[in-house]
Amino acid sequence: MFMVALPPAEPPARVVSGVRITWPLAKPETVLEPGSKLTVRIASKRRRAKVSFVRVNTAGKGLATVARRTLRRGSFTVTVPSATPGARYALRLSVAGRKRFSWVTTPVPPILAPATPVPVPAPAPTSISFCGPLSPPQDIGDINPTLTLTSATVAAGETLALTVGNAGPGIFSVGGSAWLVPEGQDPWPFGNVSGTSTTLRPAEATQRSLLVPVGTAPGRYRVAAPITFQSCDVIATHPELSEPIEVTAP
Repeated sequence: MFMVALPPAEPPARVVSGVRITWPLAKPETVLEPGSKLTVRIASKRRRAKVSFVRVNTAGKGLATVARRTLRRGSFTVTVPSATPGARYALRLSVAGRKRFSWVTTPVPPILAPATPVPVPAPAPTSISFCGPLSPPQDIGDINPTLTLTSATVAAGETLALTVGNAGPGIFSVGGSAWLVPEGQDPWPFGNVSGTSTTLRPAEATQRSLLVPVGTAPGRYRVAAPITFQSCDVIATHPELSEPIEVTAP
């Protein structure tokens, strides 16, 4: 499985190599609306400081410089651009070869539900017997599904392949449907489970695919798949979430 995450931020101290710094960001990663202003103040008798605001990708690598300035005394002010929702930036400082930075992201609007959703009858979950004389009841702690994606990014309108596996020891079934959940949002309620269910025993896996709707807003999401298991005569379903994925514009 992959991990798409920014590396840890390294904001500067108040004094770096004799340079006094007023840093506008209190958190390692801050969500700011486009149009917000950031001001860095520098005070030094002999050293110069380089300050920049850079657009970065999901791994923190620089894509384009929004603004930069080299100064010994004074301030650097930049306005967060009106870019794609979920855009990422780095506010950087370099003094005497020492580099420090904090992350800035723009907010991602929530996905709106269709105005007139069409109800789909939910099929009965696949019944799996776990309560025979040689099969003791299992609980949620016995269920260890894995959800692996083939790519860390996908464009709206494209199809994403995924694999659901069973790391054991319990047995469960996985529904044929999958859906996107904005990162940080609760996947409940997840509505009806559609498609053909597949029963997975330990070390088994099944392939699934997800068509990302064309109108999906760019940003960070997780893929969810419905996992159904049975403990004696009780059948339960819960969503299994993938690692974060970046959805881009078509």
